[in-house]
Amino acid sequence: MAYNLELHEQAEQELWDAMDYYDEKRKQLGQEFAQELRAIMKTVWEHPARFPTVKDNIRKAVVKKFPYIIIFEIQEDTVFVLAIFHTSRNPDSWEGRGLSR
Repeated sequence: MAYNLELHEQAEQELWDAMDYYDEKRKQLGQEFAQELRAIMKTVWEHPARFPTVKDNIRKAVVKKFPYIIIFEIQEDTVFVLAIFHTSRNPDSWEGRGLSR
């Protein structure tokens, strides 16, 4: 099944913030982060049910070379990315972004 992919506005902001942070640490590191994120996002988009459920219909995917996870929810034909989440943050901080009713 082909899924649509949508990012919550806060998830999109988290992406840009992470890229800026890594670029400040080292030139092009933000691009390396973006490449890793793109790779896992492609798998999330193509096969979202492969990833473990963390709560209700919410799933997570781990970014390999960076301490981030992608929190997402499958709703019919769309994968909604709720958070692009640094693993040192409070794991409850993304709650409330969910689409489950």
